[in-house]
Amino acid sequence: MKPQIGRLLIKNSIFFQCDIQKRFGNLIWKMPNVIHVGKMMAMVSKVLKIPLIVTEQHSKVFGTTFEEIN
Repeated sequence: MKPQIGRLLIKNSIFFQCDIQKRFGNLIWKMPNVIHVGKMMAMVSKVLKIPLIVTEQHSKVFGTTFEEIN
């Protein structure tokens, strides 16, 4: 039996942003693009009322999420 992928529904969806933190700014290739996509995801989640989970790993060491995303 072949597995099937169901339709994506807003009520069954969630956005997840993982560790888009300031300390990684110079370490991640094309970080401005990552920040742009993170900002877009945050805006779309707000408009579509999809929950958004943002994680920060050791924010005292790595800094907080870029302000542009918040």
